[in-house]
Amino acid sequence: DTTEFSGYPLQDFSTFQPSYTPMTEPREMRLINETKKLNPITGAELDPLFEADRKIKFSDKIIIDDELYLRTQYDSTRNIDRVLLYSSLKELWQ
Repeated sequence: DTTEFSGYPLQDFSTFQPSYTPMTEPREMRLINETKKLNPITGAELDPLFEADRKIKFSDKIIIDDELYLRTQYDSTRNIDRVLLYSSLKELWQ
């Protein structure tokens, strides 16, 4: 069904750059497992590997192929296109 749209289809990134939305409440979150940031255009994993339980502050969000991704405050400030999958994170109070 093409009448509903949720985020950007991954194949569409070949023609434009991602458009991030500021989070309503920027905040620190904790990584559930070891993980790497992802290139939101290609989906490629990017070094370095971040250890589980690391706290990271996020300020932007984007939906790609119906998946929510967050961009760190560090990357946002520097206009770097790197994201982490929201499902790989947990709130600090959890």
